[in-house]
Amino acid sequence: MVAATVTKKTFVVVVPLISLLEDWERRLRKAGMRYTVFKATSPPFYDCPIVLTTTDTAIGEEFSNAIGCSYADRRLGALVLDEVHEILASKTFRPCMQKMWGVRKLIYPIIGMSGTIPVNIEPRLLAELGLKPDTPVVRQSSNRPELTYIIESPLTKLDDLTTRIRNIAQDHIIQPSDRALVFVTTIMNGELIAGSLGCEFYCADTSVYVSKGNRRLMDESTRHRMAAERRKGIIDNWQTGRYRIMVATTAFGAGNDYPGVRVVILANTPFDMASIVQQFGRAGRDGNQALCYIIPSKRLLYRPGEQSVDFCGHSAATEMIWDSMKCIRFLLTKYVDGREATCCLEDTKNTICSRCQSRVHGEMKTLAPAHRKPSGTILVPPSSSIVDVVSSVSL
Repeated sequence: MVAATVTKKTFVVVVPLISLLEDWERRLRKAGMRYTVFKATSPPFYDCPIVLTTTDTAIGEEFSNAIGCSYADRRLGALVLDEVHEILASKTFRPCMQKMWGVRKLIYPIIGMSGTIPVNIEPRLLAELGLKPDTPVVRQSSNRPELTYIIESPLTKLDDLTTRIRNIAQDHIIQPSDRALVFVTTIMNGELIAGSLGCEFYCADTSVYVSKGNRRLMDESTRHRMAAERRKGIIDNWQTGRYRIMVATTAFGAGNDYPGVRVVILANTPFDMASIVQQFGRAGRDGNQALCYIIPSKRLLYRPGEQSVDFCGHSAATEMIWDSMKCIRFLLTKYVDGREATCCLEDTKNTICSRCQSRVHGEMKTLAPAHRKPSGTILVPPSSSIVDVVSSVSL
């Protein structure tokens, strides 16, 4: 945003999710920045400082022509790819991601942004975008010291799960600005959990917000507009405190940086490490302490199929939740940062995950495989109670 103001050029931002587009619009409106949303029927960019569009639109001929005109007139500052890791993560089930190389038809600056690009995936992502291997990459540690990570024992019954979620929220949603996010893996579970909690459910599926009867009477653009307005209303209701808990799918997992999220709960077994890192990343954006829970249901089987490289970290997620007794923070940062991984006990600034808490107290537990009887829920005492003994504990 600053670059667009200073250089007086056009910066085009391509996002992979509708929720991210809506989040960009909210932030730009709040900042008083002028922008436009490019669609297939839009005119060229002209002199607008910021242009937003989706990945599906960016691979089209209309977008290619528009950005080409901006480049020819020397008005193009850069093409910004937000959550650029999605190009690889979603490639197998979103055809538009397989065509993103097309944005490189002309030689103009490209800026890719993401907080979840594993170090070992960088070369493949650069190649996917037609960028040179020596393209500058700026990284910082993915460690979030203010977040406390907790993996609880499996809960397979919906009533037990919603009761646990309600109890967690009641314990930690205290101040008026405090909020909770509950992420689910299916629309059906999302609707059921939201109904039980008495809150609203956010997802990207238009059919959830437009009834079958209305869908028959509306064209596609009208349906999408109605769904977008409904999603906006759900976010507004949550942010303003009408509902202090919101249930959402992965569609809300990227961006969306409301500062006062004190609790993030991943209900049911998350699919992969990329989703876990993204969804946990919604917590504690104000820099204050927040809690991140995983309440798994059952072990998921990962079949790589034609994709030989596990871009999303399915195997890493399975290991962390079911097979490992290692520090949760260590495994999360290892997935993103590689050798620069960080354990809770290496720095007193880190809050302490449930496994390191248990290790310090000599009560190390791990989730039982499906054929064993699950252990009890891990209770996490305040991190301040173990600061004095951290230095004497080794991995």
